[in-house]
Amino acid sequence: MSVDMKRSAVAELVGKRDELLNAGVWLRDCSALVKVGLKGRGVLGWLSAHGFMCAEDVYGIEREAASGGGRVGSSGESEEGNMWGELGGVGGAGGVLVRVGGDEVIAESGAGDDALVGRLEKALAVDGHEAEKMMEVYRVEQAGCTFLLGGERVGRVWAQTCGVNVIEEPVDRIFYTRVAGMSCGIIPEMQDGARVYRIWTDYSFGPALWETLAGIGRELG
Repeated sequence: MSVDMKRSAVAELVGKRDELLNAGVWLRDCSALVKVGLKGRGVLGWLSAHGFMCAEDVYGIEREAASGGGRVGSSGESEEGNMWGELGGVGGAGGVLVRVGGDEVIAESGAGDDALVGRLEKALAVDGHEAEKMMEVYRVEQAGCTFLLGGERVGRVWAQTCGVNVIEEPVDRIFYTRVAGMSCGIIPEMQDGARVYRIWTDYSFGPALWETLAGIGRELG
């Protein structure tokens, strides 16, 4: 099922879904991508039993090609040979399953479709309360904003907003920090041979973070 980007929770607040701030920096609102969280002592076993690949270490990421078309490597290319970055500047066409704790994961749909989250939701619905009672797996609502930031000059944006050397952080691992004083999770990704950055932040920070990143990006032009 195709993801309707107009569903963004902050669409009216941030104004535009995406913006080319200058020749070297772009910013895109991907907050419409569907998220779901799972946590509990049995979550890793439950995921494995239902055919979901999960990173072995905390903060690691597994990618899925659009419509469940197989795993995707960190280079952005499906292990079956299909490129997930075909939409250009949106992030993966498939979803990501991010291990954010020892017993907690967050799944986010891709720009191509929300098959990953849909499969998780279906599996939860089939298992119902049995999953909670027998395997101690609990669904956690995830309400927040997702932004994509990229471009040749993106390092200069990070230099002005974050105390972490973001451009040196490894690809396909989430890390948590503050950007312009606001708590965020950041996932460096590869698309078409270039680094882009998926930013997760709380809904309440979304408009201010967007305006800060957009304002600095424009100034760099």
